[in-house]
Amino acid sequence: FDYKGVRYGIAKNNNDGAVIYNVSDSYTPMFSFLPSARHCHGLVKEDKLYIVYSNIGDRPEHIRLCIIQLDEDISKWNVLSDNALILPTFKHEGGDLPVVTSMPGSATRRFSQPVMELRDPYLFDLNGKVHILYSTQGERAIAYAQLTNFYR
Repeated sequence: FDYKGVRYGIAKNNNDGAVIYNVSDSYTPMFSFLPSARHCHGLVKEDKLYIVYSNIGDRPEHIRLCIIQLDEDISKWNVLSDNALILPTFKHEGGDLPVVTSMPGSATRRFSQPVMELRDPYLFDLNGKVHILYSTQGERAIAYAQLTNFYR
């Protein structure tokens, strides 16, 4: 994501959560956060960073939203909220499947069947409307949703 002329990246650090990197400066790690995060994606609107992610260890694994107040001084970045965004409730999401505690790696390989898990979110803004793609049933399918009243 870009903010105030600097390009940042969010990446999983092995299985120790997420790290924000300054991509404009040779991938310099800035700080660690979201200690159990699997895959993250961020979208900036004005001075807020909206990060969607899922956590290793959740039961069931689901999509979360963390909102960070940004500032040109990175030491002043502040987490405003961190809450569940999408839980696997519908059949196409695996809402009727066995609940498992998520672990590192592929759920489809581990369990050899679909499970109640949501992972791998990707946010995008199209003409002022926010949309999300995410994997369902432990990476067996992909879902799409338009998120209403997203920007807070």
